[in-house]
Amino acid sequence: MQGNQTEKYTLLYGRLSNEDKREGTSLSIQHQEEMLRDYAAKQGFSNVLFLYDDGISGTKTNRPGFQRVLAMIREGQAATLIVTDLTRLYRNQSEANNLLEIVFPALGVRFIAITNNYDSATNTESDEDLAMFSNLFNEWYPRQTSRKINAVIQHKAEKGVRIASIPPYGYQKDPADRFKIIPDPEAAEQVRYIFNLCASGMGPEQIAKRLEQERILVPTEYAYRKFGRNHSSRNPDFPYRWSGSSVADILENPDYIGIQTSCKTHKPSYKSDLVVEVPEEKRYKVENAHEPIIDRELWDIVQRVRENKRRPTKLGEMDMLAGMVQCADCGSTHYLCRCGSWDESQYSYLCGRYHRHKETCTPHTVKALYLRETVLKAIQRLRCGAKRPGSLYLPSDGEEIRAVEKGAGGKAEGAGTGEKPASRAGQPDSRHL
Repeated sequence: MQGNQTEKYTLLYGRLSNEDKREGTSLSIQHQEEMLRDYAAKQGFSNVLFLYDDGISGTKTNRPGFQRVLAMIREGQAATLIVTDLTRLYRNQSEANNLLEIVFPALGVRFIAITNNYDSATNTESDEDLAMFSNLFNEWYPRQTSRKINAVIQHKAEKGVRIASIPPYGYQKDPADRFKIIPDPEAAEQVRYIFNLCASGMGPEQIAKRLEQERILVPTEYAYRKFGRNHSSRNPDFPYRWSGSSVADILENPDYIGIQTSCKTHKPSYKSDLVVEVPEEKRYKVENAHEPIIDRELWDIVQRVRENKRRPTKLGEMDMLAGMVQCADCGSTHYLCRCGSWDESQYSYLCGRYHRHKETCTPHTVKALYLRETVLKAIQRLRCGAKRPGSLYLPSDGEEIRAVEKGAGGKAEGAGTGEKPASRAGQPDSRHL
């Protein structure tokens, strides 16, 4: 830290937002520092310390440099704060007025805004009133800018222009049109691989482990190595460490079938960093916006698989029917029950609602082994029937229920006790196979 710490500091604060950079203003951080130091030297201020924030809007409070300024003032380390103009302090009227009228006077800090001719030590009442009006206009400016930007984004979305600046994994920007994307052959092949793995029955976590084992670069690392595009979440120490959530995002992204979706999120206020999701029906969607990587048939299969999301047991295994067994009475998903000391013949499916709220349903226990056998037999009957058109036999619900109950091992839960009849939980309705 510069300066003599035995006397209070004269703090010089500079700020430059991204909007200022785009407009090509002359208020660069370097220019502000030169201007502030020249002023301080000419006015005889000593023990000078320059702090700044680069690329941060004045509507935001959580600016690192600015927070350090406030901390030093509250700790009594600073006697004076100088900025080039009031907009560098804040573009938020209430926050700026609070500092000028309450915080700085209470702590005995002199505040100077050079180009506004504002000096709290020499101001008249008119000067104070003018500063309040300036703060109002300084907030109005980003408010209007935010409205204009939102209007432009909405107009582009309505016209089908791509808004997102970074293409999804598997795509790259079209060299001929920066508002369009085209498949990136190498990454597109990995996207197809991910979809095929899911269609074969693997979940996002399993797919992530497979990709890591095969040393396939994660999207952020791939983008950095191929396009030189860095991302805050990139971890060069683990270039192959895929996460289940990243895989799930890919499997649910309609960009891969050529559907462009815009305005999926929005900020309720330009003053806040809070981002909220826009309801599905209010998003802008454009069919055939770009070349698809995944065909519709594969996409539909994967979405059906994803509707019944399946998770491995605590022992790290997953039954082939997990997520697809439902209670015929309450409609809840049946869960596979097993423990390390059991053999496979003891694995059973149990009603999920009964597991959570025993008063609302009965266990409807079904042995997993017999359930698989019943499903296999139903599939075999359908296969035989398909070979002989006109002779397809589909057993009734009752027959299938009895088949499952007979093989479930022991008396079905609730049967003959006045409770709910044994469920066809897990019984494969052959009409839907």
